[in-house]
Amino acid sequence: MFKGRLWRFLIFFFVLYLTFLFLIFRSFNSDNNDKTTTLPLPHARVIINDNNQEQNNIQHHVAVRQVENNKSSNLKPVMTKGVLGNYEPKKLVKVSGPGEDGEGVQLRGEDIQRGQESVAEFGFNEVASDKISLDRRARDTRPEECKYWNYPSVDKLPTASVVLVFYDEGWSTLVRTFHSVINTSPKELLKDIILVDDYSDQEHITVRLPEYIKKWNGLVKYVRTKQRVGLIEARVVGARAAEGDVIVILDAHCECVTNWLPPLLTRIALNRKTLAVPIVDGIEWNTLRHNTAYGGTLYRGIWEWGFLYKETELPQRERTLMKYQTEPYKSPTHAGGLLAIDKKWFFELGAYDPDIKIWGGEQYELSFKVWMCGGQLEWVSCSHVGHIYRGPRRRSMHPRGGNIHQSHINHLRVAEIWMDEYKEYYLRRQPNQAHLDIGDTSEYKALRKRLNCSSFKWFLDNVAYEMAEKYPLPPANHIWGEMRNDQYQQWCADTLDNQFGRPIGISGCHHQGGNQLFRINVEGEWSSGEHCFVSEGNSVVARFYLNSYLKKLQEKKNDALCNLFSLDKMLHLLAKRAWITNRLTLNFSKSIVRNSYYLVIPELPPTVEGTDAVFHSETLPSFEHATPQVIVSGGIRLCSEFDTTIQQHVEKLANDTSKPTFESIFNLIEDLNVPFETGYYTIRQLALVQQGTFAKLFSKFDSHFSVHREFRFQDPALFNLVQNLNTDENRTKLKNWQQTLINVYLYYGKLNGCHLNNEELDQMQLLNGKLSQHQYSFAQKLLYANKTFTHLELDPFAFDDVPYHIKQQFAVDKAKPDLGPWKLDLSDQTFHTIMSYCGNQPLRKLMFEAYYGRASPTSDRLDRNVENIVEITRKRKSIAKFLGYPCFADIVLESKMARKKETVQEFIETTRSKLKPIHDENIRQLTAYAQEKSNKPKEYEKLQSWDVAYWRHKQCQDLYSSLKIDPLQISRHFSYEHVLQGLFNFVEFLFDVKFELENNFDEQYKWHTDVQVYRCIENGN
Repeated sequence: MFKGRLWRFLIFFFVLYLTFLFLIFRSFNSDNNDKTTTLPLPHARVIINDNNQEQNNIQHHVAVRQVENNKSSNLKPVMTKGVLGNYEPKKLVKVSGPGEDGEGVQLRGEDIQRGQESVAEFGFNEVASDKISLDRRARDTRPEECKYWNYPSVDKLPTASVVLVFYDEGWSTLVRTFHSVINTSPKELLKDIILVDDYSDQEHITVRLPEYIKKWNGLVKYVRTKQRVGLIEARVVGARAAEGDVIVILDAHCECVTNWLPPLLTRIALNRKTLAVPIVDGIEWNTLRHNTAYGGTLYRGIWEWGFLYKETELPQRERTLMKYQTEPYKSPTHAGGLLAIDKKWFFELGAYDPDIKIWGGEQYELSFKVWMCGGQLEWVSCSHVGHIYRGPRRRSMHPRGGNIHQSHINHLRVAEIWMDEYKEYYLRRQPNQAHLDIGDTSEYKALRKRLNCSSFKWFLDNVAYEMAEKYPLPPANHIWGEMRNDQYQQWCADTLDNQFGRPIGISGCHHQGGNQLFRINVEGEWSSGEHCFVSEGNSVVARFYLNSYLKKLQEKKNDALCNLFSLDKMLHLLAKRAWITNRLTLNFSKSIVRNSYYLVIPELPPTVEGTDAVFHSETLPSFEHATPQVIVSGGIRLCSEFDTTIQQHVEKLANDTSKPTFESIFNLIEDLNVPFETGYYTIRQLALVQQGTFAKLFSKFDSHFSVHREFRFQDPALFNLVQNLNTDENRTKLKNWQQTLINVYLYYGKLNGCHLNNEELDQMQLLNGKLSQHQYSFAQKLLYANKTFTHLELDPFAFDDVPYHIKQQFAVDKAKPDLGPWKLDLSDQTFHTIMSYCGNQPLRKLMFEAYYGRASPTSDRLDRNVENIVEITRKRKSIAKFLGYPCFADIVLESKMARKKETVQEFIETTRSKLKPIHDENIRQLTAYAQEKSNKPKEYEKLQSWDVAYWRHKQCQDLYSSLKIDPLQISRHFSYEHVLQGLFNFVEFLFDVKFELENNFDEQYKWHTDVQVYRCIENGN
């Protein structure tokens, strides 16, 4: 009897245990659980334990997903792989025309100028937009998997009202936006489209638009504000006019991708407290080309502590909750422009705070209160909308008479109402905003209490948990304010909106903070905005904060804080942060402006004990000690010593009563230049010899050394000394190379405005800054063109004439180089190889046009460079005119051996007249040879540019063969020794110096076994 009861008990217990496991499994793996509107775990924290990832995921699931969901299982989307989903078009008719399928449009002739004018007016090329159909089909940028989702039927989804806010928007971009909404949305789900005109001035908005939309019989509605109210308030106006269950907010220059709406509405049907955000693709402002966002990688929105919006890859913690790559996923925040939210829930949350005006901060306010008050924010991977990001526009989007600090007031209100004690970290990042009047916050604080919202700490712990790693809490500020020059109080250091790795500049003080606001915190970090300039000890390290180094200095120096900082300790190279160049000896001093301070650099860096390697010509470190850290340390130290010593030298000359001579000015500078250039070229040699660590190191140092190399050309005192020497009629006659050196200093001094007054200098720096921006953009577009071009050659006969080792280099399968396919890029090596060896003329033509067509006017991609070329030319003309020269070439040639344009033109003409007859005869012979050898002689009646190298190579091979000459025998005449000696002879002729091989140099000081050391001898020394 006992045994029978025991078995029944065990069976009952086993069934109970299975039921319990099933319920637990459902609670952690279903979105359909019935959750309450209040948060039972409002302050639950996620415990991060690398040893128990599964437990972490469960706790994260419980803490974040306490939101009410619709229990109906037929609302969940279903994946049917290989079978198109229920909202997918069964067949798309191919449409042709300008810009179709998201392609860009290139303007020609007079349209180019009109297009540029429209960019200045609207922020994008309205002329290019006008050539595109108002009903063009957007490029389908969704992952392929998105096409196989089945969403709830239209009778089970809420209806949508799409709100578009605009002010003086271009006609075709605006109209195409709501055409796109209508064309891509199921008519049963689209309740209405609300066009909110924020008091536009232009007639095509105020008169033409209301008439145009009548054809839709009330589906498209026009609402006009009574005055300019700004983006945020206008959105609320549109939301109140909406009749749909869900408000979908889009910018007025968007294009919706196929099946964009049902995925958004499904998330809100499952949980009405979801803020659903589509994936935003980029549409180029100049060509309106539609580009894919993110390239298949999943990102989500966060921010840094100054409220700059950022995006980061989706953490693994979130990925473990996803079965499919295309499922929606949680995000702390979003960019702000495009979203969908239940209308009732939106107004339950207080809509947008009415005291957050114009734009700025609204996405954080909405995101914080959605999460903290019982909702959730999701990015919906299968909902894609293209958005035009504006280019340069001369018209302001702000209402006239608006507060220039409004965006800062908005951010401060968000911090005050929603961030609790974390508001302090925003003020540490933006210390000059604490005095701003943000108005009464009691109403929204009461709303937060009434909705039983969680703390901001809960939000950081459970939702934005990666903030601690990506953007650590900033330490308290020790000192902050403007960075001024003691001698010229009206000039302030200014970041000039430069990107990471670019030097800061100087501009007139405007006392508004922004680019001129600098901070030093209690841990020793010097920063401006999100850029910082820090190092630790003698090694530059990739950290945000500096601890041990500050402590060392405090032990050595106990007086004022100004003694604790120096130029070489304020750099952050490895983290690709900004750089600072010093000017004159500077100090800290109190400012009368808002109790801030002048932040300035002390003259000399403190001496820190250590064995860092400084590149002096007499003391080269041994190879085994040449670590990247040693080189970084020595290089930075050398730059600082170089600048400081030149400063002292110039000050001494300026105070010397005797007349300066060429030797007194330049001898010391050139002596200093030897170790400086030695350091630079040593790192360059390392980069060439070792393509790994040191190659990356050189790329980081290249522009950094350039900044310090030009430092001596930026000193007005040195410029005046050189200019006086140049105009001194009683000085000793100079040699040609000495005059060239003087001209070099005067040239760079003029370009840096050393001879200008403050107002002129400001204009000159502005011109130089814009020129540098366009030159940098030009180079980046070329790099982009190289990076994005790939040609896969499949024709097995295309590489018949190509040597085996070259086939193998390009072959996808290295084991079968003869069979192909072969992968080609636009590197110089690939291009010249194809031009010389490939017998396939169409392939040579393709590579030639791609190589020389990079960034050309015909380019339909992001590498179009025409605008940069035009602007570089204009800026150079402006600089020449500003400095009193007929053209830019006149400035440049002053510092060259030619001296003037006429000399260069004479040289070119002399060379051309002698070489052209030889060239013509060579081409005639080569053409005849190509016609003779080719089986298609008519194609070579006139050789094309892509034919010359190939047939020249074939002709040389035949010539060598007929003369029985081994090409290797010829190459012996161009040995390393012969080439090097030729270079030495040339330098000796120009500069009267000789080179002798040093055979007794200690091997341990050589970077590589192939390195040879030469002595440079001038006048026997």
